[in-house]
Amino acid sequence: MIGFGEFSNLRYMEIKSLSDERLMLINPTAQGFYDRVLQFKTEDKDINAFIRAVYEVQEAELTPFWRLVMDPSEIGGKITYLKRKLPAIGHSYNWWKDEAEKMPSVEDKIWLLGSEYQYYADEVDLINQLVEAGYPLDKAIEGIVLNSTEFGHYVNSKEAKEGEFERTGSRELCGRYDLGNTCKILRCSDVKVGGFWIAGGSCKSNGRGATLADLKYEVKRDFYSRPVSVGWYVLESKPGH
Repeated sequence: MIGFGEFSNLRYMEIKSLSDERLMLINPTAQGFYDRVLQFKTEDKDINAFIRAVYEVQEAELTPFWRLVMDPSEIGGKITYLKRKLPAIGHSYNWWKDEAEKMPSVEDKIWLLGSEYQYYADEVDLINQLVEAGYPLDKAIEGIVLNSTEFGHYVNSKEAKEGEFERTGSRELCGRYDLGNTCKILRCSDVKVGGFWIAGGSCKSNGRGATLADLKYEVKRDFYSRPVSVGWYVLESKPGH
C-alpha cells in the first residue's frame, strides 16, 4: 500500500541530473586510481587474488561512471532511491535489466546494471577514500577482502538487526550506504557467457564469509532463489559516445 503523498512525490524522486546527491562519480581514469591497491604487498592469498582481479579491471580501461549511493526501493511499481525505505529485494536479474531499460537517461547517460569490473573499481575507490580519511591501507583492504563486518550490516556487525534488513540509507561509509545489508546483482562483462554476478553479502550472512569483495556467479537470469539481493545500477555513456 502506498500513500497519496508518496504518489505525488514520484516525479521528485526521479534522478534528472548527474549532480544529484544520490549519485557518486567513480573515475577509474584518474591518475594513480589503482596504484594503492596494485602496489600493496602481502602474502595473503585472498588479498593477492583481489589484487590480480584489480589488474584485470585496470586492463579493461573503464570510463567514468556514476553509481547510486544507496540501495533501491520500490514505490508504486517504480524503482526509487530514498532513505528510510525497505530495499527492493526478491527480483531476478532479468527484472532489473528490464527496469533499467525503462528508466529515462540522465544527461545522455543510460542506466545499466553495473558490471563486476565497475563494482571492483568502486571497491578500489572506497579503499582510496578510506586511506585519504586516515584509515591504514592494510586495514582498508582487509575490510574489503577478508572481513567486512565493520564496513556494513552483517549478522555479526555491531547493532545488527538479527537478520532483518535495515532501511535504505543506513551505515554511511565514505558516502556509500547499505553495504552488506543486501547482495548486489551485477551484469557480466563477458556477454557471451550469459550469466550474472552476485556481489557481497547481506544482513543474513557473516562479514567474514561474505565480504564486500565476494563474487558468486549465477546462471538463472529469470529466477533467483535467495531473496536478499538488489540491482546495482550505474549511469554510463551510451555506446559510441
